[in-house]
Amino acid sequence: MATTTTAPARRNPATDLSAPRHQALGSLLGRVWPVDQVGIEERAAALAKRSIKREAKLWALDLAIRMMDLTTLEGADTPGKVAALCSKAIRPDPVDTSVPSVAAVCVYPNL
Repeated sequence: MATTTTAPARRNPATDLSAPRHQALGSLLGRVWPVDQVGIEERAAALAKRSIKREAKLWALDLAIRMMDLTTLEGADTPGKVAALCSKAIRPDPVDTSVPSVAAVCVYPNL
């Protein structure tokens, strides 16, 4: 019976954490703990099977909106455009008052 063997896959030096340049970086950073690949894959598989409850999804969406900033750095901005952006920042969805305001509005200082 003939058996075939495959050559080991070549490692990408940019992502191979056992490469000397990554080991040197690890020594510069101090303690860099090894990654438990099997543990990570098991945890990812377990999380993939879990369902996220509706309340948690809504909480996460609200948090994402509250952490967002609206930015306009267009040179041709007018006070009207900035006022409209600020209005949207205060009330992102005019129909749904439960949607929170965003964290910040970024505009050029002359406006």
